[in-house]
Amino acid sequence: MSFRIDANLKSHLHRQVESGIRAMLRGGQYQPGDWLFTEVGLGQKHGISLGPIRQAVNVLVAEGVLERRRSKGVFYIARGKTSALARRITLVLPDIGHSFYGSMARGGEHEARERGFEIAIANSDFSREREAAILAQLAGGAPHVVVICTNGGAQCREAVTHLVAQGFVVVMIDRHFPGVDVDGVENDNIQIGRDATAYLLGLGHRRIVHATETASMALNTGDRQEGYEQAMRAAGLKAETLVVQGMDESWETDCERRMLAWLEQHRQVLPTAVFAVNDTVCVGIIRAVKRFGLAVPGDISIVGCADLDLARALSEPLTTIDQDSYGMGRRGVDLGVARWLGGNTATPVREIYPHRLVERMTSRRLEPVVPLSGIMARHTRSANTGGKRVRMKHGQEVVEA
Repeated sequence: MSFRIDANLKSHLHRQVESGIRAMLRGGQYQPGDWLFTEVGLGQKHGISLGPIRQAVNVLVAEGVLERRRSKGVFYIARGKTSALARRITLVLPDIGHSFYGSMARGGEHEARERGFEIAIANSDFSREREAAILAQLAGGAPHVVVICTNGGAQCREAVTHLVAQGFVVVMIDRHFPGVDVDGVENDNIQIGRDATAYLLGLGHRRIVHATETASMALNTGDRQEGYEQAMRAAGLKAETLVVQGMDESWETDCERRMLAWLEQHRQVLPTAVFAVNDTVCVGIIRAVKRFGLAVPGDISIVGCADLDLARALSEPLTTIDQDSYGMGRRGVDLGVARWLGGNTATPVREIYPHRLVERMTSRRLEPVVPLSGIMARHTRSANTGGKRVRMKHGQEVVEA
């Protein structure tokens, strides 16, 4: 049995082996009952260690495609969960046209294809009613893997619980329902809030405002706000949150209008930085700041969250938190496939997926604040020069004529 392996991709060797075995079996040259290989021999043939070989074979044995026989090797048996219906995944997302969820869909599709599963994507259009209807329709069919990024709400929670009771494998991505015992993968949104705020604090900002959306818009909104407030309290600073996105108009227009009104109201004590709950609201915030006559980042630094496509497309590319929705999509499908093939026996897990800050052009370091004593000394020197102004040039004081 021969197939191509890229040994440089060490973290994915077992998936390459699994995909290679599947491809060879689909070729039709092997029949149920045929001897295929020994695990040691297959590893030697491809120049890789025994670990990835065993991981791949474990998956196919659990699925019922392969069988290990002591002292003989691995055989093709082709039974178990191999029907097209059983090898099915439904991915339910709020909006596949949104680059965050579109990237999540691509990640899920990529993983499903590698694992030999068919995947269908359902779009809930940010509607809890639509999401609940999709899940109810699925419950009327045969059990399979359902991976979902939920819009939240009691109706959706009940629909997920019903699917689990019907024998479906459900995995939650990006958010979860407390008390619903299913696998999940998500970011630590409290830590995201802390990290974004700490980054701005590290640049010398002290008047930092958190721009958020109405609580009904997303389940993780409150967690990011909590992280922001924790970081501000730890720095001994006052936290201030404003709602810049509701449901009145388009997201960007609503954010721009609300942010501009807030700037007008606080023009006497303006912030030097804004941490926004997501990248989309940043578009409206940047418009409002510029309409108010200020510059980004010259007057106000802005940090978003998600690293959407638009974050890189803005005239000043956005500093933001990359949540890696593509990676979460892949991992969500991976968890679902593993549980489906493993017979639903393991304890469900909630994994925290890593995030990272991406520094671009909407944030800047504040100049060091001149101590009061330094200002007084400079005034004294200016008086001793006959009232002529003293300025700094290349680190040296120069008396202007």
